Amino acid sequence: MRNTILLSSALLLVIAALACEPPVSDDATVTIDGRALGVDGQPLANQEIKLWRSGVPLFDSDGAVGLLIDVGQPFRTATTDADGRYHFELTGAQANTGQAAWAAYFAVTLTQGSDKMLGVASDEFQFSNQRLSQTIPEMQLWDAGSVTVTDESLSFEWDPTATPEDLDAYLLHVDGGTWAEFTSGNTLSLSTMILPADATTHRFQVVALGKNLRYRTSFKTFEAQNPKGAGIDYQQPDHNNRSASDCVDGNLFDLNDGGFAGAGNVEHFNTSAGEAARCINIDLGGEYQLSDLLVHNGWVDGLDKAQVTISARSGDGDWELLDTQEGSSGTLAIYYRHLTGLDMAADQLRLEVIGGNARFGSIGEIVVHGSPAE
Repeated sequence: MRNTILLSSALLLVIAALACEPPVSDDATVTIDGRALGVDGQPLANQEIKLWRSGVPLFDSDGAVGLLIDVGQPFRTATTDADGRYHFELTGAQANTGQAAWAAYFAVTLTQGSDKMLGVASDEFQFSNQRLSQTIPEMQLWDAGSVTVTDESLSFEWDPTATPEDLDAYLLHVDGGTWAEFTSGNTLSLSTMILPADATTHRFQVVALGKNLRYRTSFKTFEAQNPKGAGIDYQQPDHNNRSASDCVDGNLFDLNDGGFAGAGNVEHFNTSAGEAARCINIDLGGEYQLSDLLVHNGWVDGLDKAQVTISARSGDGDWELLDTQEGSSGTLAIYYRHLTGLDMAADQLRLEVIGGNARFGSIGEIVVHGSPAE
């Protein structure tokens, strides 16, 4: 028994020693190679390429676009040759973190332009003694396409042919907080009511997410104005500036400030799971003759066999159904509805998820337009 115990202790010491060995030997050489192409598919010569290094993952499930903001300084930069090729060479020690037993995370980015802010990012990668080189898939810049503006609508169209072959999805973002996700198609139309009421210059971003290249993203600026303004300010002082409640317990929560000044001022609705997350009542603070209603940047979790309805009423009257959207997997993940020509009096609104196990994850903003009822 004693010999067995001694052998086991020795084995544990060996394992512990091996566990402290760095993933990459200090005297090893690590290389990263790739090629940069322009929007037209031609090599980008004399183009700066940035290499990012971190002790923790560079991306998370919602952080796919954050790196192009270029917060902080890259670990290294390289310049492409006449054929658009670039090369990084690091020591083994640089491939590890400050805690030598852990491999560092790396990603490569390509950005170009000022107003369009075109960019591509590789997926993150790590090194080990068994993997001392990394070849990045060709990084081709991508033009976001076009924006068509009318008094009532914004129409976005992008080129799907220049996106990664291993495309997972498109993410689209417009100033004011609207996100949309598509696994196919290349057009999106939204109401001009999504725009901040106090701005005329806006930005549209389209992101192509892939498996080998983390994303290709492009920004375009455009001129447009929200023709209807900010809408009704329906936060109530006696509610401590909270304008909405769940339908089950009447718990109050922040929903929106009525100013519609953009994503930075949007208040999100996040409740616990269960029935309280399936129904929202909104107190308008008075009776209005409603004209337009925009539900903007909402998220619905658990989509199968669900409906989302919008209703309105005055006082203790019956709820009048204004809108129903049928859900199937993938269609309600991002909930956006624009109702026009309502022409009805109401002092309360209700949003409700019906059927299945669906619930509201959040509602970014609800903008209501109308005039005080006579």
